Amino acid sequence: MNALTLKGKVWKYGDNVSVYYFFPAIYEMLGVAEWPEELAKHFLEEVEPHRVEQVESGDVLVAGKGFGQGKHHWYYIDAFQKLGFAGFVAESFHPQFQRECIDRGIPAIAYPDIPSKLESGDVLELDLRTGKGSVLNRAVAISVGPTPQVFLSILAAGGLKPYTLQKLATGSRS
Repeated sequence: MNALTLKGKVWKYGDNVSVYYFFPAIYEMLGVAEWPEELAKHFLEEVEPHRVEQVESGDVLVAGKGFGQGKHHWYYIDAFQKLGFAGFVAESFHPQFQRECIDRGIPAIAYPDIPSKLESGDVLELDLRTGKGSVLNRAVAISVGPTPQVFLSILAAGGLKPYTLQKLATGSRS
């Protein structure tokens, strides 16, 4: 699996979900938010405390409109990654959350048509280069447009920093 293909169990949520829904704000005040491995232990603690044990490597968090509201600090994104989430698909994202994910090499792709085709527990496979995929457990085909090329390039490099270093090394400005 690479950053340009998502394949994993779906965790589906609704519209306008804040990062504080997943990680209680108290841990920011306690300074725990700066430690993504520790913050990850408190995933969904206030609403579904047993769910943290069910996250598997490669899982995909799917949401409706405006996903990622609230504090957009990279510690929260790192905590999602420490849990095993490979990426995010939503109808739309809070722009700063999406930007920080892409900058860190984590797919956060807005596909308005995909969330309505998925339920929690489905297994999604999606090639971000082509926009083709399927819901594996229900044999439902998915066909959307490819992810923007600049996102693909940054994700393929592993994030904005390695992408920029590659560009500088080759003298490329495009």
